[in-house]
Formats: sequence, C-alpha cells, structure tokens
Amino acid sequence: MDHPLIFTAPMVRAILEGRKTMTRRKGKRFHKWQIGDLIWVRETFRELGNGEFCYRADDVGDGSAPWRWSPSIFMPRRASRISLELTGIRRELLLDITDDNVNQEGFSNISDFLDYFDKVAPGVAQFNPGVVVLSFTRIRNEEDEYHK
Repeated sequence: MDHPLIFTAPMVRAILEGRKTMTRRKGKRFHKWQIGDLIWVRETFRELGNGEFCYRADDVGDGSAPWRWSPSIFMPRRASRISLELTGIRRELLLDITDDNVNQEGFSNISDFLDYFDKVAPGVAQFNPGVVVLSFTRIRNEEDEYHK
C-alpha cells in the first residue's frame, strides 16, 4: 500500500542526507501500515507550472518572491520526490527512545531530538505519550537528482 506522510524541511534534509531512517508519530493509528508499504513524503513545495516542482527544504527562494509555497498537506503524489519503504513498526513511549534511535531519527543527541519534538508538538513530550515508531529505507530511482 502507498501512504503519504508529512515531514518538515529539516527532516526532509536529514532523509536526503541519509541521516534519517526512523520517525516517531504521536497517536495510536498504526494499524493502517504494514512492513513493506511505501510512504511518499509530503513536504512544502511549489509547482513551477511546467510539470516541475521546487521544494522548501532545498532553501529555494526567500519567502518574499512573488509566489508562495504550498503547504505539505496539499502536496499531490506526483509532486513527491522521496519514497520510503517501511521496514519496521512498533509502539513505545516517547521517552523510551535509545541513543541509537536518536541517531536514526537524524539527531546527534536526545536533547536535540526532544527540543525538535517540542517545536513540532509543543508541550507533548512532557507527558511522555505513546508514539508509533516507523523505520524505513529510502527507495532511490533513476530520476533521483541527489544520487546521480
């Protein structure tokens, strides 16, 4: 099955750089995913009008340009440039994260990870919620400009 999943610009960069192979999502809804499913990354983007796209994670533009970025929630499948294969699914408490998992999340230490988590979900970490942990590998294809 094919599922969209939103990632912020810093996390998109971590995936593109090969530093991120895991993500945690607050919530209980993980029954829809199965190992082997494909995830297509939704990110902030702009359609250039000729069937091509540019992406905010690439630091294109400065926000004062005459055009606006489209929020990741509105990204259509055809605009996605990153596909991931789901290799693991589990539930755990947020603060049960290991040092190895922090690195797989794309961070160098637990403090940086928790600071970032607090930015995207303010105040949530203090309650140590249950999270769905998704492990993945990036699927590379011939059009992948980052790995030519």
